Amino acid sequence: MIRKETETSLVQFREWMSTRNLSKNTMLSYNFRLEAYVRFRDEHAPGEDLTSTHLVSRFVKYLKDSNSSAATINQTSAALAKLFRFAAKTFPYIERMEKEPAGKRRLSEDDVRKLLDQIKHCGSLKARAIAMLCFDADLSASQCAGVSREDIVVCGDSVYLLIASRKRKPLVELVGTTKEVVLQMMDLEGTRTSFGPLFVNETGKRISRSGIDYLIKSVGIPLRLVLSAQLLRNSGNIYRNQLADSAKPMNLPKLSFDNLNMALRHNVPPQGLTAPYISWELPRTENGSTL
Repeated sequence: MIRKETETSLVQFREWMSTRNLSKNTMLSYNFRLEAYVRFRDEHAPGEDLTSTHLVSRFVKYLKDSNSSAATINQTSAALAKLFRFAAKTFPYIERMEKEPAGKRRLSEDDVRKLLDQIKHCGSLKARAIAMLCFDADLSASQCAGVSREDIVVCGDSVYLLIASRKRKPLVELVGTTKEVVLQMMDLEGTRTSFGPLFVNETGKRISRSGIDYLIKSVGIPLRLVLSAQLLRNSGNIYRNQLADSAKPMNLPKLSFDNLNMALRHNVPPQGLTAPYISWELPRTENGSTL
């Protein structure tokens, strides 16, 4: 918990930032980075001034040791520089990190095991479902935001997710924890035969990509991991096959899905489906026929 005097200082700092002509997204990013900085101070150096250059150096080293991305370290540096400017103090020089290719970053095996355990105990069902879809089903933040109820098909004990934006293996069979949390989401926001976005915001509208990013980051906070959808996907690509239950991407032509094909062509729910039928077109050949 942030101490009262620190909270008062941060409120004053936020008021000062609001006069700096910064964008809303920049303000949100700075606030998020500063909250992580304050938590680090309270745990590792209670009582030390937030504008201590020694504390800043320790925190930056901690971020690097935690395998934080270059973007995270650079954004943290920018936020702390603003804090020092507000306090009229000289900010220590921090070398800007070169952004690394997104496809190379991944969590360690130990962090993955801790993360999967944390996801199971996460208080937000929405955050649990999104994190598992990124890690286990290899969905991007945009693809998570775009998931609709009618993209989810339940055939007996099997649950499938159709990802219209994915050209290769657009159908994913969900199993284990991923299957469980997705079905819970279906039941939470309505019946399994209702339509519309699976993930919605406070106003009931489809969640944005930034909303997805925020929920993913919230899952990593207890573990002091700075998570992103891409980091979860990269880690899943390495470690998901080691899990007993992992999602199974597949090509539509390899499945005996005459029932679903009929639904796609005639817009009627096929026999045996307990979830909405699919509002997605099969890939078409050059002459216009479906595969």
